[in-house]
This record gives sequence, C-alpha cells and structure tokens, in this order.
Amino acid sequence: MLFIISPAKKMVDASDSFAWRDLPRFLSQACELLEAMRGKSYDELKSLWACSDALASLNYDRVQRMDPCDDRLLTPAAFSYEGIQYQNMAPHVMTVEQLEYLQNHLRILSGFYGVLRPFDGVTPYRLEMQAKLAMPSGANGVPARNLYEFWGSCLYDALCEDIAASGRESDCAIVNLASVEYAKAVEPYAKATLAAHPASGSIEKAPLATGTPLSVGAAGGEVLKPEAGRGSAAMAAAPRYVTCLFGSMKSGKFTQRSTEAKAARGTFVRWCAENNVRHVSDFQHFDIGGYQYNEALSSEDTFVFTHQGRPLRCPMGAAIVRLGSVSGAAQEASPRKARSGDSRRLRRPI
Repeated sequence: MLFIISPAKKMVDASDSFAWRDLPRFLSQACELLEAMRGKSYDELKSLWACSDALASLNYDRVQRMDPCDDRLLTPAAFSYEGIQYQNMAPHVMTVEQLEYLQNHLRILSGFYGVLRPFDGVTPYRLEMQAKLAMPSGANGVPARNLYEFWGSCLYDALCEDIAASGRESDCAIVNLASVEYAKAVEPYAKATLAAHPASGSIEKAPLATGTPLSVGAAGGEVLKPEAGRGSAAMAAAPRYVTCLFGSMKSGKFTQRSTEAKAARGTFVRWCAENNVRHVSDFQHFDIGGYQYNEALSSEDTFVFTHQGRPLRCPMGAAIVRLGSVSGAAQEASPRKARSGDSRRLRRPI
C-alpha cells in the first residue's frame, strides 16, 4: 500500500536535521527539465512559475546554481517541504519505526523529480506539475507540451513497481491523498489499467516481446524500469486505487477547503504511521481533528471524512516541535547510504 501526496511550494534545507538515503529514481529526467529551464529567460520562467518578482528572482538564481547530482547539497524530501500538509505530518518528531513506515508506504509526487521516497535526496526547486513546460521528448518519445505528457505513465509505473516489491505485508493499493493537479499524473493510468485488469490484491509481471512499446493494459514484454524507458507497466492485476476526501457538510452538500484538507491529509498520514496501518479498511477508524468516517458519502474506492465543529487548521506537530528537539532515536533513523567509491564518512544528523 502506497500513499501519494503533493509536494509543497516552499522548501527548506533540512541537511542539519536528517541525512538522505538514496538519489531520486528519475534523476536523469530531472536533469533534462533543469536544462530546459536554464534555456529560458527570467521573464519566461517567471511566467512558467506564475509567481511574484521576489520568488521568481529566488528561483531563477536556484536554476542557475542547482546541481541535483551534488550529494553535498541534498536533503531528504519529506523534511525539505514546508507546507501545511508536512507540518501536520510532522516527520521531525516521529519515531524510528514511524519514519520507516513513511519510507515504505509514502510517495511524494513532483513536477521536477517525478516521484520521491521520503528519504530521497533533493535540492530546493520550483516546478509545479501543471506547468506548461514544453520538452523535446516526452513519455511516448514524441515532443511533450507539458509535464503530464513528459511524465506519461512513469509515475504510475513506479508506484506499481514499489507495491510489487513490497510483498504482501499490506493491501495492494494506491491511496490518493494528492491534490487534483498531482493526482492527474497518476489517476488516468490507474483507472485505465483497472478497467483492463481489475484489482485482485497482487501485481504480477506479464512477459512482453522485447522492444514492444508498453501501453496501459498491454500484454506481453518485461516491465520497463523507470530509468530505462517510459511506458505503462504490464501487469496481471492492478493495484486498487483509493481516494480519501476530508471536508464538511454545508447546506446538505459535502465541501472541501484547501487549507483544511491539506492539514487533514498530513494528519491522516501521521495517524497511519503511528498506528502502523496496512489495510484500507482500517481507514474508517481515523478520528483525529474532529473528523469521522462518513459511510453515507463513501464508496468502495472513495473514503469520505467529515468533521463537526471547528476543523483542523494549525499543525498538530507544531506544538510537539516547540516542546523539544528531535529525539536521538529519530535522528539515527536515516544515516546516508554510502555509494561505491565514496571515501567520505557518512553524514550523521546533528
């Protein structure tokens, strides 16, 4: 079971708190995107980012200086984003076991990096999934008009690979906690594959003739590795695709407010980590921040949670962080993985 969440626009350097473990799986694609941005003028990038002059200046400078491959400048993804969702998830105060749960069950969708594990090493960037950045070659080997076409089914394929590799310790499911903008990079492929291969709780590779282009629902050939090619993973059974919604009832209608939904998503991930949740059916027990599972509004693949009274807004983890520093146990949770030929000592969190 994998949860997918959106990144946050605001990023910080978290290298002084935790060490990163691995490089992002789509690092070569991120470098392609970086080169494309470097080929644009300041005004073109400001328009692409749709931001203020101050933010455009900051990020233009980042584009010129950043090196996604320089391990001295990388910080773990889950600690680098500083939005409401991440503040409520509060990974800084999680135990070793809870951080391992995140590493095994959480994936962050990114317009720049594609898909990230919590401890993948990243550098601050700005590139939203909806950005209309044209690329000379996209997922299907033809020019891409935007990032959705650039990534194609790569992100969905990567999620399927990770679920297949995780074995049967939890449900075979992708749990969507992302915004609409980011879910669009995965959901169409998930639903198309489910239509062709109904979920049965397991993923199996189906052999394809070598060199056969992969497409959603294709049969035959080996599943392409993320770095080797960009096609949809062929499988005998697709993972279940579940969406969780957090909101309230207003005039008899269910409504979601952005800020409250972000806070609830982060809190939900934290609750799952604290309780070692491995089955979708256990989501019904979530009751933090005044939220309750609303059976009447829910369906088999949509879990709706509504709150009574004042909704959750401020970060739940903020008060905990103010009470003290990160525990020694949590600090030791993620020493950096040494790569072949790296003679430097492992960086340990301070």
